Amino acid sequence: MTLTRKQVLRRYYLKNKEKVLQRTRAWQAKNKNKVRITQKKWRKDNIEKVRVYSISYYRNNPKKRKTQWKKYRDTHKEKRAEYQKKWQVKNRKKANRLHKNWVIKNKEKAKHIDRKQYARRKQAQGLFTLQEWNELKKKFNYKCVRCSKRKKLTVDHIIPLSKGGTNYIFNIQPLCKNCNSSKNNSIKQQN
Repeated sequence: MTLTRKQVLRRYYLKNKEKVLQRTRAWQAKNKNKVRITQKKWRKDNIEKVRVYSISYYRNNPKKRKTQWKKYRDTHKEKRAEYQKKWQVKNRKKANRLHKNWVIKNKEKAKHIDRKQYARRKQAQGLFTLQEWNELKKKFNYKCVRCSKRKKLTVDHIIPLSKGGTNYIFNIQPLCKNCNSSKNNSIKQQN
């Protein structure tokens, strides 16, 4: 039985794995540009294989991919910010549409971001998380502290930011929109 060239090479590779890997790495180190060009050409010619492999890799290694992406984001913050700004300028309509869709899907998060920006403008100390706000609403049984009605609740600062209040959770109380508006910027805490 005669062996094909491929079978002979495969047997040699299996017997001399380390030796082959060392040679390959040495050649790649010397010929970085050739390797890049070859890789790009292969990817271009086998785009469907690359796509299928990428999808399966992402699905099978979510934690590893997440840590890689986080590491990349942390090391390339300025580069990513610059790219995002350029992209938003070029694709203003698409960026606005994507932002509106995100706000529609994430109303609570969007409101929380607005609250943080408002507190920052008022130069208030501290901040509270969305989780703390949800726990505070749960503590009061999702009812307005003032009128005890089960309505849509808004964030109210017991000591208003305009009067030097902080933006920590202990200075927050859940009020319905009507009670919050009637309280205005007075200092009244409900029990």
